[in-house]
Amino acid sequence: VGRELFGQDDPTKVFFKGATQEITKDGDEYVMRLPLPHVEIGKVSMTKRGDELFIAIGNFKRDMILPLTLAERPAKRAVFRNGVLEVRFGPPEAPQPAPAV
Repeated sequence: VGRELFGQDDPTKVFFKGATQEITKDGDEYVMRLPLPHVEIGKVSMTKRGDELFIAIGNFKRDMILPLTLAERPAKRAVFRNGVLEVRFGPPEAPQPAPAV
């Protein structure tokens, strides 16, 4: 299995150098960029529950805990191009008033 996975490469070497994610502010929104080398372009499926984000692109699946800044915001859309997944988060949703008793 190791030869099929790594071929002639040394399995102990570092295969990716760089940031695993980048978060930037764009107006009242935030953009999270995740480099995903070797992931083939496919339909992006994204689900956010509380502070967790679940992403699927073809056979690739990833779930992650979001930082508080993003956890309180709705995930609006995700685009995958050139090996980078870009997830856009909108402004925080207004808290719902408690039901009257």
